[in-house]
Amino acid sequence: MIDMPEPVTVYGHKSRQLMLAGQGMLAVVDGDHADALAKQLKLGDSGEPLAGHIRVRDVRTEALGDGVEAKIVQTVSTITTHPGKTMVGCEYRVNY
Repeated sequence: MIDMPEPVTVYGHKSRQLMLAGQGMLAVVDGDHADALAKQLKLGDSGEPLAGHIRVRDVRTEALGDGVEAKIVQTVSTITTHPGKTMVGCEYRVNY
């Protein structure tokens, strides 16, 4: 968790915390805004069997050559380790 010296505004919500998760950076917003943000950002289910709490939207895919591609994915989620918080941001996924 990264504590910011000043708040940032992310999709209308203020946050003083950022989280590095997997291959992404997410703002940590107070309150459960996952459904509202998913609707606002037109995000859908992740398709992962154990990740029903994650909403995603592919933003861009780039071919890097030799069958490798990089994908930018917008995400909104909640997790039990941070009750009453919503995580919103982007992940960068490399597919080989």
